[in-house]
Amino acid sequence: MKKCLIILCLCFNMVFVKQQQAAITAYLNYAVFETPGQGPYLETYISVIGSSVKPVKNQHSNYQGAVEIAIRFIQNNEIKSARKYVLNGPETTDTLNLPNFIDQQRFVLPNGEYTMEITIVDKNKPDQQPFLTNIPVKVNMPVDKIAISDIQLLESYGKSTASSVITKSGYDLVPYVSSLFPENISKLKFYAEIYHTLGTVGEAEKIVINYFLESSEKQLKNVSYASFLKAVTSEVNVVLGELNIQNLPTGNYNLVIEVRDKENKLLADQRSSFQRINKEIPLNKERMQAIDVSNSFVSAYKNIDTLSEYIRSLRPISGSTEIPFAENLLKESKLELQQQYLYNFSTTRNADAATAWLAYH
Repeated sequence: MKKCLIILCLCFNMVFVKQQQAAITAYLNYAVFETPGQGPYLETYISVIGSSVKPVKNQHSNYQGAVEIAIRFIQNNEIKSARKYVLNGPETTDTLNLPNFIDQQRFVLPNGEYTMEITIVDKNKPDQQPFLTNIPVKVNMPVDKIAISDIQLLESYGKSTASSVITKSGYDLVPYVSSLFPENISKLKFYAEIYHTLGTVGEAEKIVINYFLESSEKQLKNVSYASFLKAVTSEVNVVLGELNIQNLPTGNYNLVIEVRDKENKLLADQRSSFQRINKEIPLNKERMQAIDVSNSFVSAYKNIDTLSEYIRSLRPISGSTEIPFAENLLKESKLELQQQYLYNFSTTRNADAATAWLAYH
């Protein structure tokens, strides 16, 4: 189930919500799952940046922010599901370091295409203009073949002691509401569910669940970031895993989950795109040449002399390993390699590479 990129967003399946007038900053992600015998449902994950909302004193003499959120799913001009609620932030005594707050909601939705309409407003700024956005959403969970839910990225997980909205399969899953992984995050944690292996493959049959990273541009599997699970067919097979990305270089990647039978035949797969920013990993030409820039902003730069000048202009903001790399690059005078370097340099500063470069230029 491919997710769309909307509004100012830098990453692949994450929506960055910022209302300039109100200065609300929030991140939105969603995932589609299935309840066996009942049908699919969609979860929304919203993270509000605490410093972007106005805190007020509550009855406990602590400070607390709050936003009012309205979510509607519209199909053929008809509202199929809707919810309006107030999301309160954590209480604090420190107004200079307001904590972020996360919300998760579940909506039962039959297969189909919808418009997800979201309104977010700071409850303590009643005169502000509400933020409104419309996001196309597709729910497509087949019932007659093996299916994999969307991959839910996680901030953390642990065995649940009591059922709650974040509980699945006996675990409390705290969502990671972004698809950008900066260098201070060393592990990629995730959850997914696989449906219908029992009815499709057969009872008590062995299956293998592979998960790995691949480059998003050329979809080349990275064997250094791969693992697998052995399982037996079931109504629902759970995938709860993590990969160490401490040394994963800056770039755009897919997290891939595959289901294969005992003959290694591919039965189903699912992908979730994300971006890694890791300035600690030294540059190398092999990694640079793997970057596909054909549809990026640098593809418009065809003059090698102009491109070389652009790269020279980056020196004042370059790191200690980038300067000698760029100097050697300029000696080679290869257009595509210089395009790849400029694109990579920009994405390490800002996931919206084009905006970052144009602002600097």
